[in-house]
Amino acid sequence: MGHTEKHHIVHWMRGGPTDTCNLLCLCPGHHDAHHRGEFTITGNADLPDDHPDAVRFRSTNDGKPITYRHPPPRHRAEPLPAGKPYTGPTGERMYARNVEFVRRSQPANLVGGRA
Repeated sequence: MGHTEKHHIVHWMRGGPTDTCNLLCLCPGHHDAHHRGEFTITGNADLPDDHPDAVRFRSTNDGKPITYRHPPPRHRAEPLPAGKPYTGPTGERMYARNVEFVRRSQPANLVGGRA
């Protein structure tokens, strides 16, 4: 099972706050690549992608923007029922475009739902 690591856009050691606008999740490989200086990260993580001050990634080799294309879904999921948008305890919003639910079969090593 994979995991992500939290990253401070303005690094914590340089006074960056531990607030949602300054935090994002990276896989360990990309987190390490950023700290090796392979790309830069700027912007406000609380803003939607189409906002001019949203998070941006740039290559340190040529300064060109690094963009992300969502992979095509592996299977067609049932639409979620209409409901109230999720608002977190500090007022942050969850954007549905950043969420993908994947149906997984239960691993063989689980008995009764426990490892």
